[in-house]
Amino acid sequence: MPSQDDMAYTDLLCDICQQFGIRYYSATPKEKAFVEEVTRVTWAKEQESLTGIEFLWGIPGSVG
Repeated sequence: MPSQDDMAYTDLLCDICQQFGIRYYSATPKEKAFVEEVTRVTWAKEQESLTGIEFLWGIPGSVG
C-alpha cells in the first residue's frame, strides 16, 4: 500500500502534468523526463519548507 507521501508525490506529478498539458502515459520520453524533474525539484522545495532540512540532488541533508 502506498504511503501518504507516495500519494502526495503522485498527486504533485499529476498536477504538474496538467499544468503543462502533458498526458504522462502517452508522453514522449523527453516530456516524461521533464515533468519528472519538475516534480522532483518542486517536491524537494516543498519538503525543505516543511522540515527545514535542505534537499540537494534529492538527498536530504546532503552537502552540494
